Amino acid sequence: MQERSEKTLAPAPLPPVEARRRARRESFQQHQEGLAEGKGMAYFAKEVQLTKKHEEILAQRLLLLQEMENDHIGQKTEKKASHIKAAKLAYKRNKSLLNDMRTLEEKLEKKLHLRSYPEMVNLQTLYWALVEEQAPKWEQFLLGRTQYPTGIRYQNPARNDIKGDTER
Repeated sequence: MQERSEKTLAPAPLPPVEARRRARRESFQQHQEGLAEGKGMAYFAKEVQLTKKHEEILAQRLLLLQEMENDHIGQKTEKKASHIKAAKLAYKRNKSLLNDMRTLEEKLEKKLHLRSYPEMVNLQTLYWALVEEQAPKWEQFLLGRTQYPTGIRYQNPARNDIKGDTER
């Protein structure tokens, strides 16, 4: 008698997973019944059509991925080529500048040799005499102990002689 009372009660609710499985089984059974009724050919044709469309999409996707990869590789090689080209141009420019500097040095050396040796010695002697004469006046200023030496003439960039503060 106890068994009978258990059967009369409402069945316990199924967990969501089981409910979905049961719904799928019922849907599949209805689908199978529909196939038996002649609708199966229409579903099968639709399935084949969708499968072909899916394969076409996958093929197009593969082609696009290959094109993107090729473009990426092309861009990398173009970038490398442009860097190599820029490096070669910089090398040529630097080499040209170096050659120009060497040419100028040679010209200057030739000009120095054109002057007579006694004339150069005389200029050097006058220069060092002037430096020795002016050095004591500038030494304290350059060491930061005194102000600008007064009474000393210097030329400004406009080539006008300017006198120190005491001579003005």
